[in-house]
Amino acid sequence: GKTSPSRTEQRSAETQQCFWQDRLTTVPSAVWKPLIDMNDIKLALLGSKGAGKSAVLVRFLTKRFIGEYASNSNSLYRKRLSIDGRQLNLEVFDPCSQ
Repeated sequence: GKTSPSRTEQRSAETQQCFWQDRLTTVPSAVWKPLIDMNDIKLALLGSKGAGKSAVLVRFLTKRFIGEYASNSNSLYRKRLSIDGRQLNLEVFDPCSQ
C-alpha cells in the first residue's frame, strides 16, 4: 500500500518549494516582461487549514463575507477584472484543506 511521507520528506519538499520561490524572484527582467503583458492570471491559494483563505477569496470576488465555510472539495474561481484599463482573466484554485 501507499504510505504517507515522513516528516523529513515533508520538510525536504517545503525547503524545495521555498528554494524554488527564491529562485523565481531572481529571474532576469527580460524573462518576466512577457509575463507582465499577459491577460490571463492563474493563482493557487495556499495556507493552513482554517486560516480563512476561502473567506478572503470569496470576499475579494463577490464583496460578501462568509463567516463559516466548510471546504470539502477543490474549487476553481474565475473572474474578469479591469485594472488600469486592462481587461484581465483571473483564475484562482482553492484546494480543500483536510
